[in-house]
Amino acid sequence: MMHINSRLAVIITASVLATSPVLGGSITITGPAPQNYKQQASHPSLNGNVELHPQSVTYIPSASTKFRNTLSDQFPDWTFSYAGGLSGTLNIDAYKAYANDGYGGAEFRATYTRGTGDPALADLYWIQMVDTGDPIVPGMNPVIDPILNDTNETPVMPFYWDINGDDPDYHDSTHKTSSTYKFIDVPAVPYPNPPPFPHFTRLYWTADLMLASWDGTLNNGVGSVTIHDGIRWGFYHLVSHDPPRSAADAVRFDRRPAGLAAVPEPASLALVSLGGPAVAAFVLFRRRNR
Repeated sequence: MMHINSRLAVIITASVLATSPVLGGSITITGPAPQNYKQQASHPSLNGNVELHPQSVTYIPSASTKFRNTLSDQFPDWTFSYAGGLSGTLNIDAYKAYANDGYGGAEFRATYTRGTGDPALADLYWIQMVDTGDPIVPGMNPVIDPILNDTNETPVMPFYWDINGDDPDYHDSTHKTSSTYKFIDVPAVPYPNPPPFPHFTRLYWTADLMLASWDGTLNNGVGSVTIHDGIRWGFYHLVSHDPPRSAADAVRFDRRPAGLAAVPEPASLALVSLGGPAVAAFVLFRRRNR
């Protein structure tokens, strides 16, 4: 999963993110708190930065054409329909850039609280599409995440969390309570060595995360899923080299997809703490399979 850096006109501060809930269509988006937001991070001893992009999560009222095509391409026997947004609240628990010399990425955590009129919580599922400049499987981009599961097999269902897996850390039911549904992702991209470009490498990693409903019915191993609304989040991974890059290089080697705006050049920031062995284990999984 990949990343990059850039320039933009507006910098959204953590205080604004924390105090101004964003109403997007039906879902209400809140958070993150200032201590759980980190826009930029620098590699401690290498020339490189990670920057969140978008800087605050972006509401998606309906799945994009790219999302729909990717979903149907990867799961051609499943039936997907697209309905209106849900009415609950999606709190962004953490949105942090991190860089540790070997890898750069973002920690993202969110909790959805079911709203009045939503499908039963047992019937809600996350589906995430990843679009990146450095796909884990060459030639496959974008993909429905994960493209490989924790046993390096291609998932047979389109959902982010496992439905029938043996590992409780990745099982869907582990992340549901009677009223909430959690999402956790810690994608990481390796620091390129040697760098592929003369002055810098700039890569993108973007995710469209959608809520979907499914009643659990399978016919010959496939089902019918309804996709609702969701959000976009992600990051850029920038590695600079000697001599310093020029403005011309920035244009020439900016490997982001058409339509993605650039963000400001990052300042030097300290390494973000990932918060415990559970996150560390998740990072290792993401490094291997994303």
